[in-house]
Amino acid sequence: RFERGQSVPGVVNAPNLAQAQVPDNKPLANLCVALGKVASGLIGCPTSLELSTCGAGLEGKAQLLSAAAAIGVLKQLGHNNANWINVSALAQEAKIQVSHKHQDSCPFVSGQVCLNVKCGPTSHTLVGSLAGETPFLCTIDGASFVPPQVLSENVLLAIGPDSPNALVQIVGGLVEGGISVQSASQCGNGFYILHTGSPVDTKSRPPVAPLKFWAYVNLK
Repeated sequence: RFERGQSVPGVVNAPNLAQAQVPDNKPLANLCVALGKVASGLIGCPTSLELSTCGAGLEGKAQLLSAAAAIGVLKQLGHNNANWINVSALAQEAKIQVSHKHQDSCPFVSGQVCLNVKCGPTSHTLVGSLAGETPFLCTIDGASFVPPQVLSENVLLAIGPDSPNALVQIVGGLVEGGISVQSASQCGNGFYILHTGSPVDTKSRPPVAPLKFWAYVNLK
């Protein structure tokens, strides 16, 4: 029973739920859920999350997409039941401040979305885009993946030395450890994305050399 003055999550989030069912919005929402998972993989539980959109084609969608990113963060944190109805309540319980904004002009490409997450002194900024209905990660903290990396299936995020020779060493270490690597890419600032043939238990085993950090993200 809800008393006067209390909010009912299902009623509050009904507009987002309705917008999420619009065919044109589904791929964008899926992109932002994936970005939220990746961001949480890098930072853990953020204290703040801001989703920015740019360009006329995304006007009016920032609130919906910030909720999608929050769903992704919460799922990566183990809240597998996170959805359009309960995302606000779960984010509040996790002490995640969720915000959004739309800009007519911005430092990233029109039609892309930008997700910024912070936890204490640490912050990360991810930019993603769509090719058709397929979600891609374009940059992390301003460093570009060339080409952009598809956000699907089993993804291993990693941080290590910003060296062209490191990627070969990392892939070799993974294969030696019994992990099938389907593709691997690095960008500046020492960020790596590897698509693996199966999930990787990054919580109970240390990163392969020369990585300093790794996290598994399920983007199926």
